[in-house]
Amino acid sequence: MIISPTLKKLTQANEAYSLSSDIVCRTCTNAIWRAGRIRRIQEANSDILQCYCPIFFTVTWASQDPIEFTSCDGFKGIDD
Repeated sequence: MIISPTLKKLTQANEAYSLSSDIVCRTCTNAIWRAGRIRRIQEANSDILQCYCPIFFTVTWASQDPIEFTSCDGFKGIDD
């Protein structure tokens, strides 16, 4: 179950992010998901999705570097 309003909106819009269902951040109430664009001179705009963890003070998942955490000590998820 996705609890993040950002992820719900992206899912409804059929955005193409390869986010497997076993990522612990996907259902964590601590996770802060954000979507946006990287704009650089001489490069095309590119859409990105990131998950920031306020417990570990770091980005835990990013579309440009999709490391998938399947368990963590800071996880506060909800059951499906």
